[in-house]
This record gives sequence, C-alpha cells and structure tokens, in this order.
Amino acid sequence: MEQDTGWKKEVCRRAAEEYGTFVEGLKKLPFEQVLEHAQEVAVKGDIVGMLRNGLGNMQLEGFQKEENVLSAIYQEWQEINANYFDSLWQAIQQCSGKILIARTKEYYKNPEAALYRKDIAETKTAAEVHLWNGDLVKSKECLDYFNENSEDAYNRMEPLPFLQSWVKEFGLERCKTLLAVAITKADAYDKRYSREVAADAASIEMPNKGYLGFGSRVHAIVINDAYRKLMEMECGRDISKAKSGGKPQKTDNLKRTEPER
Repeated sequence: MEQDTGWKKEVCRRAAEEYGTFVEGLKKLPFEQVLEHAQEVAVKGDIVGMLRNGLGNMQLEGFQKEENVLSAIYQEWQEINANYFDSLWQAIQQCSGKILIARTKEYYKNPEAALYRKDIAETKTAAEVHLWNGDLVKSKECLDYFNENSEDAYNRMEPLPFLQSWVKEFGLERCKTLLAVAITKADAYDKRYSREVAADAASIEMPNKGYLGFGSRVHAIVINDAYRKLMEMECGRDISKAKSGGKPQKTDNLKRTEPER
C-alpha cells in the first residue's frame, strides 16, 4: 500500500487553504460577481476533494514545491476545458439522437408508413439519416419475417393467411417492394418467375440504394406465387377504392406524412 507521506499532506493542506481564501474573498464581492465565479467554485472544490481522496504520490509529486497548487491545477483544467465541452456536446448529440430513434421507431410501427425515397446525399442534407436507417431496419424486419415463415406456410398449404398477416404487420407497399427487389436481382432468364410477375416487379421503383442489399433465400416459386397474390391484393384494394370514390394508387407512388424531425 502506498504510504501517505508528509509532503502529500502538505500539498492537500495548501490546496485546501487556498480554496478557503478564494471562497472568503468571494464573500466580499457583490452577489452578481459571485455568480460569475460559480463554476470556478465548483471545479476548485472538486479538485480539493480529488487531492484528498484517491490520488497517489506519483500523481501529486510535481506539486511538492508548488505554492499555489489549486490555481495551477485550475489553470490547466481551463486549457483542456475544450475536451469537457466536447464531451458535453457529444452528450447533447447523443440525447438528440436517442429522441429521434424513439420517434422513428414509433413512426415505423405503422404498417402504412411510407418507404423512405431519398438518396443518401439528400438524406444528409435534410438531416434525415434517422429516417433512412429506420426505414431500412423496418424493411429488414419485414424481409426476415418472410424468409423465416413463408416456405413453412406454403408447405402447410396456407400461403394466403400468411401473406395477409405479413401485409397487416408491415404494409402492402413494403412487402411488395421487397419481393420486387428480390425478383429483379435474380437472373433475367430465370423462368421460375412468370412474365406477368417479372414485368410488374421491374416497374417497381427501388426506394433508395440501401435496398440494394436486400435479397431472399426463399425458393423462387414461392416468391413468384407470393408476389402474384400481393398483386391481387393491390388490385382488390384499388377496385375497392374506385367503388368508394377513391383514386387507385400504385404502391410505389404512395405519399404519406413523415414523422417529426
């Protein structure tokens, strides 16, 4: 164990005495001037506490002959204080980021939330990286759900109930777009995709370059049938809208309200 030598006690005593003198001097100043020194009082008080508790001989050795220990340390702290404010700024940024992430997650809980359709340069300019990331995370969840459950549903001869639950959870636009990406990334001569399905998939606009990373390991025949059924759902929805006076819309052209930024 490190010995608490006499010089170390003397360093602590001088620092504490200097702090006491500093505080007493402040008491003679008008209240407004005292407020201007509030941070200095707090920082110097913490320095004295650190000198008394936990600092070893090697850390204090340079102060053996220093008369104004507290002032010397405080001046050094001021010179590196930019690091402190950098840390404070980092905390502000992190806090802001967490709030945006929470809002984005809440927004994408809605299955009808629009796919994010700006490129990365526009995204950065608009300070909407959280929307870009949130959209890709939601799409990954959507595709993972299909990859993990679709073939089992088809083996049970229950494809339609599965697709209906998938669309209910993630929205028709997202589900259809992700399958379209998988189809268009396949070999152009893959005959397992029907001409009708391949043509419709090719007409779907990819939301942004982030979608280039998506693909599916599910058998092409399953994807082809699933996509055809999604086309039928879309057609049925548009017919229903037309009957009720609404205007049919393709899934790749839908526009919806985005979350607060």
